[in-house]
Amino acid sequence: MNQDYLNPDTLQCNQDQLSETQNNQITENVSKQNSEQTQNVQNNQNQPTQKAESPHYEISNSQKYEDGMYIYATCKKCDQFYGNPNNPIAQNLNLTIKYISNDSFQFFMSGMNFTKEFELPFQDPFWSSQQQQIVSQYSVKFSRDDSQNFFSGNIFQSDDQGGKFNKRNFRNYLISIRDNPLEVIVTRKATEQVIFFFSSVDLIYSENYKFINVTTNTNQIFGLGERPGGFYLKDGNYTLWNQQYDPERLDKTYYTPNMNGFHPVYLSKEKKTSSALEVEKKQNNLCYKILGGQVNFVIFLGDGKPANVIKDFHQFVGEYIIPPFWSLGIHHKFYNFKNLNDLQDLRNNFTSNNLSLDVLWFDQSYLYNGQAFNYDHQSFPYNNLTQIFPNINFIPSMQPGVKIADSVAYIDGVRRNVFITDDKQTVYSGKNDNGDSVLYPDFFSTQIYDFWNEMFGILYNDFKFNGIYFYQNEVTDFTNYKKFTAIEENQHNYYNFNKQIQGNKINKQGTQNNYKYQDLNVNKVDNQDMQNMFKDDLNFNYIKHHDFYDGYNNYESQNQLDQSEFFYEFLTNQNKLYINSLPLNGTHSNKFKEYYTHNLFNIQQTYLTYNYLNQWAKLPLNFVISKSSFTGLGKYGGHLVDEQFCTWDPLFLVYDIDVNIFENPKFVEEQLLIGNYIMACPILTPDTIAIDPYFPQDNWFDFYSGIQVKNKQDLGGKIRIQNDIQSKIPLYVKGGTIIPLQTYENGKNLQQMDKNNTLLTSFIVQQNGDLSSKGTVLGLIEFSEQNIYDKCVQQNCLIDINANAVTVVERFPQQSYYNITFSFRSQVSGQLIDDLYINQFIFFGLSENKMTQNKTVIVKNGVGDFSLTVTL
Repeated sequence: MNQDYLNPDTLQCNQDQLSETQNNQITENVSKQNSEQTQNVQNNQNQPTQKAESPHYEISNSQKYEDGMYIYATCKKCDQFYGNPNNPIAQNLNLTIKYISNDSFQFFMSGMNFTKEFELPFQDPFWSSQQQQIVSQYSVKFSRDDSQNFFSGNIFQSDDQGGKFNKRNFRNYLISIRDNPLEVIVTRKATEQVIFFFSSVDLIYSENYKFINVTTNTNQIFGLGERPGGFYLKDGNYTLWNQQYDPERLDKTYYTPNMNGFHPVYLSKEKKTSSALEVEKKQNNLCYKILGGQVNFVIFLGDGKPANVIKDFHQFVGEYIIPPFWSLGIHHKFYNFKNLNDLQDLRNNFTSNNLSLDVLWFDQSYLYNGQAFNYDHQSFPYNNLTQIFPNINFIPSMQPGVKIADSVAYIDGVRRNVFITDDKQTVYSGKNDNGDSVLYPDFFSTQIYDFWNEMFGILYNDFKFNGIYFYQNEVTDFTNYKKFTAIEENQHNYYNFNKQIQGNKINKQGTQNNYKYQDLNVNKVDNQDMQNMFKDDLNFNYIKHHDFYDGYNNYESQNQLDQSEFFYEFLTNQNKLYINSLPLNGTHSNKFKEYYTHNLFNIQQTYLTYNYLNQWAKLPLNFVISKSSFTGLGKYGGHLVDEQFCTWDPLFLVYDIDVNIFENPKFVEEQLLIGNYIMACPILTPDTIAIDPYFPQDNWFDFYSGIQVKNKQDLGGKIRIQNDIQSKIPLYVKGGTIIPLQTYENGKNLQQMDKNNTLLTSFIVQQNGDLSSKGTVLGLIEFSEQNIYDKCVQQNCLIDINANAVTVVERFPQQSYYNITFSFRSQVSGQLIDDLYINQFIFFGLSENKMTQNKTVIVKNGVGDFSLTVTL
C-alpha cells in the first residue's frame, strides 16, 4: 500500500466496513466465543490469522484487571512514516478500556512517547468525582519489555471476570478485542447485536492529526453539537470547532457548519474531545478527523429509553446547575445601542405590542471605551436604566480579552500575572471584535479566581447584573475568521496530509501546547466563584458560557428567515442541546427596532400562540415558550423538578418504542413535545393551511377547541389537519393529563405571575367506564429565587393531582351531569406547601368540545379534595 492510504483526501469514510452480513457474523462468532473462549485461549494463539495488508496496529502487550483492560499496540506496515519529523505516525499506542458501570464504558487511546498531546485534566473542577475514579488507573503505561502479558491468542473478552460493579452476568455489554489487525467489538448482550466496531486498519494516529473510523449498527444517529439543520444527521461532514462561524455559510440547504462551539455527543438508535474535530457520516459509519489531543470514547448503552441514556451522560459529566426561574422567560439581546434613548425605543416597542420581556442581554455597548469591567455611566446611567426596565433581569456580555489600556482590569491582570503567554513566555496579544489589542486571562492560572472575583465585583457595584454571558472564552475565538490560513500553512503545525477541516482553519501564534487554551468546561469554576462572591444574592447564580450555548449572535437577525429556516436554525437545536445537557434552550431576539412585531420571534406562529397561551410557567414542565439557554456544572446536581423540567423534547424521548417516528426525519425534526403533555406541529411552509403530522398512539385533543382527534380509529400514523397559519401553531393535549395555566394579561413577565391558576383537565375512559386524569403542579405562590430554592430545591414543592368523572343520570327532573372529584396530595407527606388557588376549570373529553366552569377553589397547603358538578 502506498503513502496515499494515509492521505485523508483519498481515505474515505468506509460505509461498507461493517455490512449486515459481517455484523451478523461477528455477533455469531462473539456469541460462540463467549462460552468457549476462556478454555481455548491457549489453543487460539496457535491458529493462523489473516494479517491486514494495509498499515494497521497489532497487540504487543496487554493486561486485564478487575474493571477494564490495557492494550499496548504496535503499528505494522507503516515503517516509512516513523521518520517524518513534522508529524510522524504513532509507532506505539496505549489503549485503555474502563468499565464505568453495567451500562457504560470508556475507550481511551493515546500515543506512546508523544509529549504534546493535550489531555483533559482529571482533577476538579474539570472532572466529577466519578470521572476521577474512572481515570484513576490511566497512569499505567506499557513499555516494550513489560513482562506481564495477559493476552494470548486471537481474541479476548471483557467477561473473563466480573468487576466490582456486578458479577459478569449483569454487565449489559461484551467487549471483544481481536488482533491482526487490532479491533474492538462491543456487543449488547440482550440482543447480541454489535453496537460499536473499531478497526485499526482505518486508523491514522499522529500527534497532530487523527483519523478514526467507527461503525454502529444503525444509520439513525442524532445530535453532534450545535449547528443549523435537522436533529437527524444526514450523510455528510460535520465540523465541531470552537470558532464563531462564517455568517456567509448560514444557508438552510447546508446543514453541516457548527455554531459557536462543539459538544461531540450523539444518540444512536439501535436495530470528549479537546481539539478541532470533523465527523463524516455515511449511513452507519462515523469517521472522526481530529487535530491534536487524544482519543477518548465514552459509550452509554442505556436501557432502550433515550431519556435514560441521556441521564447517564449527565451523571458522567457531573450533572448541571439549576437555571434561575427567570431564565425560563422571554429574552432579548440588543446590539450597538448608543444610549438610553435607544433602549427607551426598544421598551416602547415591547409595550406597544403587548410583548413580555424577562431578560435583557447587553453587548459590549455598556462598557466605557470597550474596557472590560468598566461600566459606561454616562451613556447608560444605571438608575435610569432600571426605571425604563423595571423587574427586568440584566445579562451583560463579556469578552475575557482585556484591552491594553490604562484600566483596572489591565493593571490588576498584569500585577497578578494571569495573562496567557506563548511557548517563549511572551504575553499573548490578539484582537477583539472591535480590533482592539487585548490580552487573555489564563483560566488555569492560580490567580484567576481572585482576578475574576475582584473584577466582577467592581462591575457589580456599578451594574447590578443577574448573570454574565461569556461571549468568547478562549484564545482561538478571538481570531478573525476571514484571516484564517490553511492548516498546512501554519508554521507551528506541519501536517503530512493536505487536508483542511471544513469551516474555520487554525491560525495560532503558539505551539501545540496552545491546545490547552481551547475550550474546557470551566463553568463549574465560574459558577462556584460567583456563588461564593454573591452568596447572598440568589438572583445571580450562574455564568453562561458562549461555547456551550446555542449561540447565533449577530447573524440570526441578518437573515430574513422564513418559517422553515427558523425552525431548522433554532427549534431543532432544542433537541440537540438537550442531549448536551440543557434542560431548556432557545435563542434571543435581536434588533427588535428594525423588524416588524412578528419578526421578533422570526415566526408568526410563535408570537401569536404566545399571546394566546400567555405564560404557562407554573407547570413543573414550565410551559413558557422559552428564549433562553443556560448550562454549567455546579453543586446543584440535577434539575429543579427532575426529568419533567425540559421545555421542548423530540417525540422519541417519550414515545421511544414507536418505530414510525424514527423512520421519517420530519417526525423527529418538525414536531416537538412541550414537556410530556403537549405536542406542537408547526407549519413551516408559508401560505400552507393543511399539514400531515404524525400522532403517536395515544389520546389527543386539540388545545384550542378541546375536540378529540378521531380522524383515524387507531392513532399511530399521519392525520391531515387544517390550520390557519396566521393564527396559531397547531397544539395537541395528551389525554389523561392535568395542566395548570397562568391566565394574566399579555405583556407581563414571570416576576408578575399571580397566584391564580386555570386547571385544564383532559379525560380518558378507563376500563370500568369512568373518566380519569392526572398531573403535577408546583405548589408555589411567590416565584422568587429564594422561595423556589427553599421550597423546590431544598424540599419538594410538587403536588400530584388526580381527577375522576362519573356520569350521573337523574329521572326527576330528567338531567345528566358529571360528578368530578379532584384529589391534591403533596409528594412528600407533611411538607409545607403554599396554598394553591384555582379560579377556572377547562375540561376536555366530557363532550365534543371543551367545557369551561368558573369557580374559585383554594387547596390549603397543597392537600385536599373537592368535587364539581358539570352539566351536560
